[in-house]
Amino acid sequence: MPSPSILLQHSLNVIDQFEFCRLHDAETHIVPEGLKKNYPINIDFDRLPKRVEELIPELILVIKGEIKSLYRDIALDVYQELGRARARKPTILMGRFQKFQPGYYGSKGASIIFSSLVSLFMNTNVLTMDMTKPQEPLEYLNQVLVPEAAIRLISQDRGGISLEEARKEMEDSVEFGMYVHDIEEDLDDE
Repeated sequence: MPSPSILLQHSLNVIDQFEFCRLHDAETHIVPEGLKKNYPINIDFDRLPKRVEELIPELILVIKGEIKSLYRDIALDVYQELGRARARKPTILMGRFQKFQPGYYGSKGASIIFSSLVSLFMNTNVLTMDMTKPQEPLEYLNQVLVPEAAIRLISQDRGGISLEEARKEMEDSVEFGMYVHDIEEDLDDE
């Protein structure tokens, strides 16, 4: 049997190989395809909190149920099908994770949008458990309001395309955002 250090070295080599393949795929396919579709390489992330704040009136209508939310429907369907405890399990959440990602805004945009929404809705007690049941307010923010804000931002970015078109673009551009606007990349640059 190989020694633990040899096994560790082998597993690190496998991880390094996987990471190399992942980056190669991004550089040769995902990023060039995204650029052909005019996904933005440069996003003004400093202005993003103000843009999210401007969405408050529409997002309040989503919270009140006056604007239908596909993302709320997805969450409620899972709660109804599995029950509250199972719907909140990490494995179940991971299965829906990609649907809630803000497309080409990447993890950096997701973090800024989420933080902005926390300041606007949680820190001000605008969003309560009564409004988000059966979801917890933070869960609701992450799974409903982040993608709802993102499709509206994408619609604005794209000259006012419909929310349905923005939703499709958001779903199509998730991988691009993961590579181009990854929060980890920013942390590595500091």
